[in-house]
Amino acid sequence: MATTGNTAGPNEMLHKEISLDRDTVLATILQQICIVEPAMAGQTITGEDSMVDIGIDSVSRQDVLILTMEALGLNLPMVQLFGPRNIGELADLLHAKLPR
Repeated sequence: MATTGNTAGPNEMLHKEISLDRDTVLATILQQICIVEPAMAGQTITGEDSMVDIGIDSVSRQDVLILTMEALGLNLPMVQLFGPRNIGELADLLHAKLPR
């Protein structure tokens, strides 16, 4: 089987070819919240909500962050993700970290 010589994984290749907008990043975070906490599926969650306010504990928050970074093709130290007060601010932060 022939190879292209490209060693990037599927997520890395996707994000080099497609520039994701902030709303897509927000939707990705919300999707990961529902994966980590299935009870949240079907509930209205907005960018104005914080994960603490909607009842997601610290371990689950970390899982959401890791899964979101994987989905976006990012590899950031967790310390860079502290600071946002709500999910929308987290989306802004992650969007700013995406390669342009």
